[in-house]
Amino acid sequence: MHDRLLTEQVRLIAEAERQAVAARRSVALTVQQVFAMVAFGAAPNVPHAERIFGDVAPLSAALFVLPAIVFTVTTFLCFRRFGADHWAHRLTDVVETFLNYGAQLAFIFASGLRWSPLWALCPFSAVFFAFIWPFRRGYYRTVIALAHGGLTLSFALQHRGADAVVALAMGGLAYASFEGASRVRRNALLAEADRNVARGQLHERQLEHEQESIALVLADSVAGRLGALVGHLQRLSRGAEPTLDAAARQAAVALAQLEAIVSPTGGVGLPATLDELGALLDRKLLPLCADVRYASARHGTPEAPVAASTALAVLRIAQEWVRNAITHGASPSVSVELEHDGQHVTLWVRDEGTGLSAAPFALATGGLQNARRWAAEQGGQVHRSDSERGTALQVSMPAIPAR
Repeated sequence: MHDRLLTEQVRLIAEAERQAVAARRSVALTVQQVFAMVAFGAAPNVPHAERIFGDVAPLSAALFVLPAIVFTVTTFLCFRRFGADHWAHRLTDVVETFLNYGAQLAFIFASGLRWSPLWALCPFSAVFFAFIWPFRRGYYRTVIALAHGGLTLSFALQHRGADAVVALAMGGLAYASFEGASRVRRNALLAEADRNVARGQLHERQLEHEQESIALVLADSVAGRLGALVGHLQRLSRGAEPTLDAAARQAAVALAQLEAIVSPTGGVGLPATLDELGALLDRKLLPLCADVRYASARHGTPEAPVAASTALAVLRIAQEWVRNAITHGASPSVSVELEHDGQHVTLWVRDEGTGLSAAPFALATGGLQNARRWAAEQGGQVHRSDSERGTALQVSMPAIPAR
């Protein structure tokens, strides 16, 4: 369990980082980022921009953003040429990140505003990178420490002690924002790994349950035939009566039932039309009904298309319901109808057995529960109704499921 969880966590972390880098280095986001930096550099030219940018000169603003723009484009080209794991991309990515973050602080330093609105960009950038690199905290911690440390030192050298304190405090806020956001992102990825592992274990348990159900089917449907066959052979060995023909019949029926249960399609491909699906149902259900009356009907255009997944679900559900009617319902007859209305395939299985009331059907486990799951996987629904004698079960699902 621990090894499986660790493997899934590593896979999710790598996949999340790969997707984040690919999205960040997409053409659309790169163009938006360059356009945003150009607009940011030109913003001091806008009337009344001094309320935000203070004393920043237009030429200084252009010089602040130009290196970040150059390295943004360079990093994009390195990613496209070499990939995310190449040393050239990693190096330019580090430089670009520092220049982007440093450009914000350069605007604040040049503005002369102690409480510049541009301070809000620091925690915003920290949160952005926390969601890209939640497990590489040392990388962005270094960027924050160097950038705010340099800004604090610059303020101190200009004898702007109060501004230095603000720069240090905003660095702490950016650091805290990065740590908090990265923790949220890490916990989300780890929780998703837990859920994936739990779903995998549940799927394995369902498969085990299906295997147990198949074993029970074999025991119920085939063991009796084989037992009778053994009895016939024993009597034959004693010369008590000429039962060779009866033994051969029992063996043929047992083998047919075994093949009907174990082999989904009998060695041929899955049907692609209503007519082929109906023929397959007859071939697979008749051996299960060796001792009862079996009737079948089809409604709809014979060439109406049926997806392979739908055909397999219909077959498995029909096998389960027919076997259940005979084994547990002691029905003397089984009727199977198949309909294709152009959009949906509908299966009815009616029997004259002891009946299956609504409450036990809703709470049923094993094969009946599997039938509901097979139908749900194809976007179908299962219904039960009382017939004059016995039970009628119906399932309807899209003939061609949407993907």
